[in-house]
Amino acid sequence: MTNPGGEHYIRPSPVHSNIPKKVMNKKIFTQIVQALPPNAKILDAGCGSGNNSRLLYSIRKDLRIWGVDIDSAHKKAVPEYVQFVQASVTDLKRFKSGTFDAIACFHLVEHLPHPEEAIQEFQRVLKKDGVLFAEAPHWICAVTPIGTNFWDDPTHLRPHSKASFAELFKRFTVEYLKVEPPIMFFLADLYQVSRFSFRQFLGMLGLYKIAVFLIAKNTNPSKN
Repeated sequence: MTNPGGEHYIRPSPVHSNIPKKVMNKKIFTQIVQALPPNAKILDAGCGSGNNSRLLYSIRKDLRIWGVDIDSAHKKAVPEYVQFVQASVTDLKRFKSGTFDAIACFHLVEHLPHPEEAIQEFQRVLKKDGVLFAEAPHWICAVTPIGTNFWDDPTHLRPHSKASFAELFKRFTVEYLKVEPPIMFFLADLYQVSRFSFRQFLGMLGLYKIAVFLIAKNTNPSKN
């Protein structure tokens, strides 16, 4: 459908309605987080030092955020409002089934040798009709000659296309899937250069659209 201004919209659903297709995915992410229930429980999977949790908290201060990471060193770095749990995302046995209203999984699956094991756990701990946000490097960043090559990170195992990302998350009902500028991947921090100059430089070269971004709903939760 279109609005009077001619913008195209995704078909309305219980997760989101009237969300513009052609906007930065950060705007879509913010809209859906704002629509979560009061005091919603969110899992920041592979939280690292908590950058994604900080973004979530900046959108809504009432969110109850758990950060999971296999590296215990991050416990001191995450904000005080994040409940840090040292664990592998492939084994979330500390959480009961149907615990979370939403899961944020940003730039994680490309590091996992068996990402399907983590996704099975996400399905279990996410409530029925809960929302999953996922983002990973697009395959184009594995062939870019400068700036953001996928293989610059030795822990990266594989990039993704839209098709492979949809297949990976086939347990869920995918409602939004696009290749867009990354919203969580702090490239400027990674390369220790000015945010402004780095983004501007990549923008001129057309290399900044390198993330596959997905929003999905848990319509068939697992009880195992």
